[in-house]
Amino acid sequence: MLRTATVRDAGGFADTDTAEDWQLAARLARRGPFICIDDPVRIYHRHPNATRITNTQPPTHTLRHIICTDCLNDPRAPATQRLIATLLRQPGK
Repeated sequence: MLRTATVRDAGGFADTDTAEDWQLAARLARRGPFICIDDPVRIYHRHPNATRITNTQPPTHTLRHIICTDCLNDPRAPATQRLIATLLRQPGK
């Protein structure tokens, strides 16, 4: 559960086809203590009989690019986080 005001303050829930929940989670995290790791902290499992079945998962570098771009566009992201996002967004990282 999330407080509506907190979600709105973080820019709301994106209406895109990729990483909407990741974008919101990253924006929420930027409003508190920041830590950056490259290991998965959650893994999604989809039941084969689920209403929406997605067989393709974007590569990690695509998700990283989305999250880093979102950080660079977030006016509340501190300079240190913007620097890290810029470095992580570079190809080959």
